[in-house]
Parts: sequence; structure tokens; C-alpha cells
Amino acid sequence: MFFVYFGIYTFVLAILWGFFMLAKLHSYKFKSFSKNIEKVTTVLLIFLISLSILGYILIFFLDTAPASFEITPNERIQDTYY
Repeated sequence: MFFVYFGIYTFVLAILWGFFMLAKLHSYKFKSFSKNIEKVTTVLLIFLISLSILGYILIFFLDTAPASFEITPNERIQDTYY
């Protein structure tokens, strides 16, 4: 399950970073129209870096679910029909 989480998170991050690169290119193109566009893209860069690092840390350390379980033959399993 770890590789599924890792792959999905990496795919989502690749899309987000692609949008960020597009926004950064547009911020250079339209720099003369706004004074705040450089500040906003800088804040967005810091947010994306922290999101990337924190997400991978959470995937590595919070995936502690047991991989398998065992049913002992001493326990009886009862079917319930609704």
C-alpha cells in the first residue's frame, strides 16, 4: 500500500508543480500589471515546498497499518444473514 500512496502523492504533486511553473511564467510575463504577483508566487513556492516535504514525511512515517492478519482455527465465524 505504501507504493500506491507514494505514487498517487507524487502524481498529484507533479500536477501541482506544473501549475506552479505555469503561474511563475505568467508572473514574469504580467509583472508590470501587478505589484503583488511576485510576492504571491513566492508564498506559493514556500507553501508547495513545505507541502511536498511534509507529505512525503507523513507517507513514510504514518503508514503503520498491519500488512496482514491471521485467523486462528479456534475461533468460530458465524454468518449473519439479513
